[in-house]
Amino acid sequence: MRKSLWIIPLLFAAIVAPNASADSMAGCEPTTKTGGTLVLGDKKPLTDSAELGSLCPFKGTLTFTVMGPDIFEPMKIPLLDPTTGKPAIIDGPGTFSVKGPIPDVTGEFKWFAIYTPTDPKNGGPFKSKAEIQEVKKKLAVPEPATGALMLAGIGFLLVMRKR
Repeated sequence: MRKSLWIIPLLFAAIVAPNASADSMAGCEPTTKTGGTLVLGDKKPLTDSAELGSLCPFKGTLTFTVMGPDIFEPMKIPLLDPTTGKPAIIDGPGTFSVKGPIPDVTGEFKWFAIYTPTDPKNGGPFKSKAEIQEVKKKLAVPEPATGALMLAGIGFLLVMRKR
């Protein structure tokens, strides 16, 4: 019995080790959320936001990238400081948003964000998972006169059928 007790610490390590994280930078990966579905022709820009968790203690910059049907090269959109117009230095957790281009076609646009610490010793860059923002066509709504004409035509056919 004594010789088989060695398996208990081994099982404990096998169960606990996958949940342990030695990477202290795990909180620096941004999580993104798009602005939702857009309707083509509404002249609204694509939008995305990224949340940086409280576990990321480093100063850094945030750059958003959008790709889609009418964007031939991935478009990089840095988060800008509103007072200087230069890339903003993020110092702490928060949610940060940007506006992209106004879409000209329908389809799926893929967004992701990259957080880059200002000091290269802190690792990175840290990339978010991709999120999809969809652009759809406006639904065609028939004119009221169209419905009336259709009903008149059906009525006419029923009257003619009885003759």
